[in-house]
Amino acid sequence: MFAALLDHDAPAGLICGFLSQKQQFGSLLTTLHPQPDLQVWANCDQIDLAPGQTLESDWFAWQFFDTLEPKPFDAYFTAVAAENQVRKRISTPVGWCSWYYYFQNITPQILRNNLQSVQQHKAELPLDFFQIDNGFQQDVGSWLKFHPNFPQGVKELSHEIKAAGFTPGLWLAPFIVEHKSTLNREHPQWLL
Repeated sequence: MFAALLDHDAPAGLICGFLSQKQQFGSLLTTLHPQPDLQVWANCDQIDLAPGQTLESDWFAWQFFDTLEPKPFDAYFTAVAAENQVRKRISTPVGWCSWYYYFQNITPQILRNNLQSVQQHKAELPLDFFQIDNGFQQDVGSWLKFHPNFPQGVKELSHEIKAAGFTPGLWLAPFIVEHKSTLNREHPQWLL
């Protein structure tokens, strides 16, 4: 939990926050009007403290930062990484996914059109993967049977995606089975 407080007209801001959530869940609350106020506390829910005992919270850090710096929070994030023993920064894979525009209304041709477009714009859109989402399968639960729009399945499409320079992705939800699915009709004993 951290917060950055700044006035866009001021040259400096304040970043503050807990370095971890190992002991308790840390919280921050600020109000800016009528007077600026910042409250910070560690939620010690369900902890009984006997007389004479002590309790430590996770470390809390704060610092002022230059609002014109390109990475003004680096010192705080470095301290968080050290406290949590983060070894190496990993890159987040970035890709195209059919779901967010087409939902389950996809066809091989729609996917090929988008693959061609993404490939043409690869310089501006450096994507790692190209994911076929919900809609290729017969129903949610019947993962090895294909929707009539996909009479050949998705194998050929996955080869085309790979040939275009992307990692093929396929949405699966193996623990979701629709009530109307073929799997439910054929094997109801498999489900609770």
